[in-house]
Amino acid sequence: MIGSGGEKTKMFTINRFFKPIIFVGCVLFIFLALSSVSAANHDFTTVNTTEQFQSVINNDNDNDLVISFDDGEYVDWGQLNISRNATIVGKNRGGAKFTTSSVDTLFNINATNVKIINLTISGYATAIKSNCSDLTVSDNNITTSGVSINLSSSGSANPITGVVIKDNIIKSSISADYRGAVFLFGKSADRTVFDVLFSGNNITGVSSGVYLGDGSYNSPVSSANLVFENNNITGTSRGVYLSASSSNNTNITFANNNITGTYYGVYLEPYSSNNTNITSPTTTSQEHTTMVFICLHPAATTPI
Repeated sequence: MIGSGGEKTKMFTINRFFKPIIFVGCVLFIFLALSSVSAANHDFTTVNTTEQFQSVINNDNDNDLVISFDDGEYVDWGQLNISRNATIVGKNRGGAKFTTSSVDTLFNINATNVKIINLTISGYATAIKSNCSDLTVSDNNITTSGVSINLSSSGSANPITGVVIKDNIIKSSISADYRGAVFLFGKSADRTVFDVLFSGNNITGVSSGVYLGDGSYNSPVSSANLVFENNNITGTSRGVYLSASSSNNTNITFANNNITGTYYGVYLEPYSSNNTNITSPTTTSQEHTTMVFICLHPAATTPI
């Protein structure tokens, strides 16, 4: 019995010795794990330049990068080439104003995981051009002479996916028929546009508010998991124009929108396509349909 008690005392002493070491080791491990994920924050004001912004994009090697803009006028900033993941944000919605009368495109995005938030962009032909996935555009005020947001896919190997366009005010004066204030450009019948969310936006276009296709009649573009919810979308010709012929289109959802077009609110043009789960209060499913129109009478408005 005495020997047994001695062993217990010895084990208790050892445990008391090792517990602080184990605790310190755990804290050190957590610290090293956190320090291995670096993040950088850069604050810009109106005295900064296009070149300084581009230098940060090109040279910062942190895992995460946030570039914040103070309120003010950022006049005639040239094209910003975004070649890495980044969050580009105005400190207050609409307070950072990018204006020009001579520059074509503001943001040219060639990287995934980019966020554009809280900016006012006006005078450019195009505010945002991207050929990459995982893009978030939210809480911006955008007015352009051309396509405001131009998202381009070169085919199934480079699809448009994981895109969120939310709570923006977007106005475009482009008048070309196969274009829109927001243009989702696809180039293949092999599902090149999918997992795209439009939520809470006010979008106005001269021809179409939102256009999906390859910029031509009967474009062979496939899509899946497109969601339009709580938007106000207006086009002089069509509010939303989905041109997707000889393709596959799955899970296209309209919920609680106000979509207006002089000819059609939502115009779905899938010649010789396989279309499943296209839902709204009036269209719940279309399969192997030669042509589907979700139509409005001229100058009419219907919640979809």
